[in-house]
Amino acid sequence: ACGSLALSLCDNSRWNIFTSAYGNNFLEGKKRTYSVYSKNSKKTLDLLRVTKLLLLAAKVFIVGVVAGAAFLIVSTQDGRFLEIHLNYHIGPTLIVIMGSYAITSGIFSFYSLAVNTVLVGFSEDVSKQDGNEEKTYFMNS
Repeated sequence: ACGSLALSLCDNSRWNIFTSAYGNNFLEGKKRTYSVYSKNSKKTLDLLRVTKLLLLAAKVFIVGVVAGAAFLIVSTQDGRFLEIHLNYHIGPTLIVIMGSYAITSGIFSFYSLAVNTVLVGFSEDVSKQDGNEEKTYFMNS
């Protein structure tokens, strides 16, 4: 169970971080990612769940605001925003929602990669250092 859990955490974005940081090949990067995450599975899972939840909430909020603004602009018939009179308001609104979701997903995938990089650094630091005077954490300095 723990092995499959750690394997599920080792997706492409995480082992590519080891590959680019240390110059390992892909197989060594995946093995190293698996070993680091298997040593710190509880802490890693907690951080990963919290960040995924926050990124999802931010994505839903942004798409919701854009969808509400798009529907408001398209559905007004008095010409305040647009001089176009539409019979069906849902079509343009759905196009704007899909476009905003695509743009937001692209932007938040970058943030997810940044969080994964910090998570890999944290996991590796915790696995190598113990926090005493001789082996201090690198993240604090």
